[in-house]
Amino acid sequence: MKKRIVRRAGFFAIIFALMVLIGFLAMKPFLMSLAKAKIREVFSESSVVIGDCEVSFSRGVTFSRIEIKRGPIYDVTLKRLNIEYAISEILKGKIARVSLEGLEASLDMGNKNIQEFTRYCTFPQGQPFFIIGTVEVSGLKLNLKSANVTLDATLSLGVNAEQPALRYLDITLGQCKSGNIRLEGLRLKVARGQTSGQFYVREAMYEKIKVTTITSNIALTDTRLVLESLSAQILNGTMRAQVVLELDKAMAYRIALEVLDVDLQNLARDLKLTEKFLMTGKLSGRLRLEGEGLAMSIVDGKFLVAQPGGTLIIKDKKVIENIAQSSKLPYEIVVEGFKNYRYNNGQLSLALQGNDIVVSALFEGEAGKRRFDIRWHNFQQEKENNQ
Repeated sequence: MKKRIVRRAGFFAIIFALMVLIGFLAMKPFLMSLAKAKIREVFSESSVVIGDCEVSFSRGVTFSRIEIKRGPIYDVTLKRLNIEYAISEILKGKIARVSLEGLEASLDMGNKNIQEFTRYCTFPQGQPFFIIGTVEVSGLKLNLKSANVTLDATLSLGVNAEQPALRYLDITLGQCKSGNIRLEGLRLKVARGQTSGQFYVREAMYEKIKVTTITSNIALTDTRLVLESLSAQILNGTMRAQVVLELDKAMAYRIALEVLDVDLQNLARDLKLTEKFLMTGKLSGRLRLEGEGLAMSIVDGKFLVAQPGGTLIIKDKKVIENIAQSSKLPYEIVVEGFKNYRYNNGQLSLALQGNDIVVSALFEGEAGKRRFDIRWHNFQQEKENNQ
């Protein structure tokens, strides 16, 4: 009797093991098919290949050798996609961790702007079915080409997706160009709670203005990315700054910078103003900028040109007319006053008035004082149009 019971128990154990094995074998192609379907929901006209899938009912699922392609537009490969969970948590709709390893992405938009990439994607709307605890990306290699942005970078990051909050960030950037801005040789490494982060940029350019050897301490909190004691070389002078990025808002920022002995002749040349102005001298002072996204709310700058001063020549007819009108002096007198004006010291201030940036200038020399304003109309709209 006992032997018969043992034989029956062994038989049912074998049947149960076979059922588990069959279920396991059936689960693997089912999950691969489901993953392909979910990827195609986002990238609807792409070819999708998943090389393999490993399943552990108690720990998670790993997809490997994933390829997502759409003609010449984008080509994405991923070595591994790990989805980790605990049984007790996944029954509550929670996934502990999602990690992407060995991700390589090439994107070529041709003569289209990068913003148009969203036309090739359909991101899900509404509340997600699962709540994800953390997301990690390691070793992302990104090559991006478009009409308004080019980028070549490697990146690793970790995000607390529930809050959300950035946990760590590691970027190496070969080159990035967007509109009139260009960055080369950027290295950024920071983790939340650590004060020993690294920030370095070999060269940054806006228009023709070149800033080199940018170095800074960097710190990350739940809501802020802070660059302390930033220093750089600019226009044969030096620059120091503090930069605060508010991560819990739409990229709100606060920048406080100081410059010392900036060469005005090089500044006029690099801003392509030599057809309007010729100027020499060394400029020092400070500038405060605050804003959110592309919109600036505060521009406040005070600068001095100390002795021995320099030379100021204004050649632009429109600028001369504006100065004559504001000073109520005859046009001919203003023209003569700025033919070859030598000054001993000068003051410049910057302010934001609506969408305009206004530069107010006062110079003093043996030939008397020269006071005038220069208004950069619709600066903020121009900035948005260049993006």
